[in-house]
Amino acid sequence: MIEPPFEALGPLTPWQRQMLEQEALRINDRYLHEFIEGSSFCPYARQGRRAGQTQRYVYLAETLELQPLIDRMAQIAADPQQVVAQVILPVIEAEPESWRRFCMDLTDLGHAQMGQIVLACAPLHPSLSFVETNMYGMVPLFRRAPDPTIQWVRLDGLDALYAGRGSDNQYMKMDDVEAFVKATRAPRPPLYDVVCKTNAAMARRLTIERVVKTLDEIAMDGRRSYARILLTETADESS
Repeated sequence: MIEPPFEALGPLTPWQRQMLEQEALRINDRYLHEFIEGSSFCPYARQGRRAGQTQRYVYLAETLELQPLIDRMAQIAADPQQVVAQVILPVIEAEPESWRRFCMDLTDLGHAQMGQIVLACAPLHPSLSFVETNMYGMVPLFRRAPDPTIQWVRLDGLDALYAGRGSDNQYMKMDDVEAFVKATRAPRPPLYDVVCKTNAAMARRLTIERVVKTLDEIAMDGRRSYARILLTETADESS
């Protein structure tokens, strides 16, 4: 039995649902466009979005029922075009480590119901701990999305991605073939390592302090917006 690490939001009005979903996507846009794509922290984010291979969903946890999330996972797994999918849970409060375990357990449960393993899970959370001393320890920094978010990535999509860095097809003169063959004999580092190294270098160039401040400001923008929506609707109903 999986216990969600957050409290249910309780019943929401149609207006609240509409506005919370709209604002959650706006805040996530800031994270993706201003931070991830803006600083090139993921070399495939922009092209994946433009190719229609990324999808985002907002899930308002009015109850602690998990089946809607499992159903969403199954729908994502059944669609090969959804290489990367994010399920955003705005307003909820969850500790980062508890959130990470919940996302992993939920993914295991979903795969058990489907009878096959299709998706890898990367939990996103605004307060993930990171370590500055090495490039792998800094990975959670770039996963500090403004809201707790379940990010699912197709395993076959990962296989295609990490098998190479795009197409190696290129035109070259015959005189250049020998030099090309010699250069490609040396093993190339795994793409994951390349991305980690590049991201760490970019973060240090920007300064870790600035990166953290930017992410915190985006998350705070969301919290302020959600509070206004909930308080405004409450005020309207009591007038």
